[in-house]
Amino acid sequence: STWGNIRCSDMLFCAISGQPPQEPVVSKTGHIFERHLIEKHIQAEGNCPITKEPLTVEDLIPLKEAKVVKPRPTAATSVPGLLALFQNEWDALMLETFTLKQHLDTVRQELSHALYQHDAASRVIARLIKERDQARQVLAALKSQYNIKDSDINIPTETDAMEDDQRSDSLSKLPKDVAADMTQTALLLSKDRKSRKVPALLTPAEKISSFSVLSSHNIHKSRPKPGITSLDVHPTDPWKIVTGGADGQAVVFTHEHGVVATLANHSSTVSGVAFHPSNHSILTASLDKTAVLWTSEDGREYNAAHTFNVHREGVSGVSVHASGRYCATASLDGSWAIHDIVNPKTICHVPDLHDRYRCVKFHPDGLILGTGTGEKIRIWDVKNSNNVANFEGHTQTVTSLSFSENGYFLATGSEDGSVRLWDLRKLKNVHTIEVGSPVNSVNFDKSGGYLAIAAADTRVVVSKTWEMVFNQHYHNQIVTDVGFGPDAAFLVSTSLDQSVKFVGTA
Repeated sequence: STWGNIRCSDMLFCAISGQPPQEPVVSKTGHIFERHLIEKHIQAEGNCPITKEPLTVEDLIPLKEAKVVKPRPTAATSVPGLLALFQNEWDALMLETFTLKQHLDTVRQELSHALYQHDAASRVIARLIKERDQARQVLAALKSQYNIKDSDINIPTETDAMEDDQRSDSLSKLPKDVAADMTQTALLLSKDRKSRKVPALLTPAEKISSFSVLSSHNIHKSRPKPGITSLDVHPTDPWKIVTGGADGQAVVFTHEHGVVATLANHSSTVSGVAFHPSNHSILTASLDKTAVLWTSEDGREYNAAHTFNVHREGVSGVSVHASGRYCATASLDGSWAIHDIVNPKTICHVPDLHDRYRCVKFHPDGLILGTGTGEKIRIWDVKNSNNVANFEGHTQTVTSLSFSENGYFLATGSEDGSVRLWDLRKLKNVHTIEVGSPVNSVNFDKSGGYLAIAAADTRVVVSKTWEMVFNQHYHNQIVTDVGFGPDAAFLVSTSLDQSVKFVGTA
């Protein structure tokens, strides 16, 4: 039998390593192995490494042998042999010393690199501190300009930041049902936009160039914070507007009836206002850190239906989604949020923290959101809350942005006195308009054919050619906002001189 073929010998050798085994075992195939080597082979292959026959650990039989003291090596039995051993030990010691020196040199290089990175980080920190100080100077100028109290704009504490992080973790992504709803809306709007033509009644450029003031109205008279800061024109009632003031109020006004309603719920400057696209609701944003949804049955009596207070600092802007079911807000705390206005609640809050947001606007399709922060414009994929593009070129704070109706162009205004036009298909700046004074607002008309600019004066340029067709100075102070009536038939502008002016042809 197989077991009868096993022969004992004075010296055993492992069939795998060829060395005398420390723990010899014999397999049913008649071969001797070192136990740990054959067990590893069996676990990996399941057979004998010599004959390839199936083999298990249970098939191994340990061999017992007498434990004897290994004889001294021949080299250690004489003085020359001992010297050779010592020489070998010395050589090994020198080699180890050389290796340690190499490791020491490597550690020194890594330390030098770390010190260089530390120096670079210190320079970056110094630059950020400088930018922070500049931002504080800008903030101080704004507080002086709009009479903002210190309590309206607070620097967040570490505790506030921790609480905000915990609250935002669950809101950092848009809910799947909302994302699907926005996607469906975008598909419908995009399909409709492809077949849309230039309105037949769109006011020609020659007529816009002859616009003059039709009427002027002082509708924000509260003291000691005079001045109108923001404006929106009703999408279906052409002569109806809502304005936001430094007095903390929003005023609904019609050219025919005058002041229709005063919305008083904020404790600081109203920084942004927006009509709902299909009903009488209004959204207001304020530097008191809140945004308010106002509802009305008849467009005359308004109730503060809900207050959105997810932001830690002043809310700098508000924009309504094309579906009319959601709105976006941006804040000086470096975050933006999306809110459900049908079932009022905050459904997404994204703290970016790169800089303070000064403006926010939905793309006409509703899947892209633009924000102005510092000297940069950030473009966001709303569904994933990802920053998908950044536009750089302005040298001072971006104050306003507006998407053209066809969704191809983005206009941005800045305190550097320029308006930049960006091609969203090529992701680059295609034209720059030098205004010469800080730009407070830019707005395309509904057709996308014209762009209005509010600065020290009011201007209108023709889209694509960017030729200026209107430039007038009819306010006593800076123009804070400007909007178009239907088919660009007239302009409405607001100013820190407390007036609203309708501009067109008699």
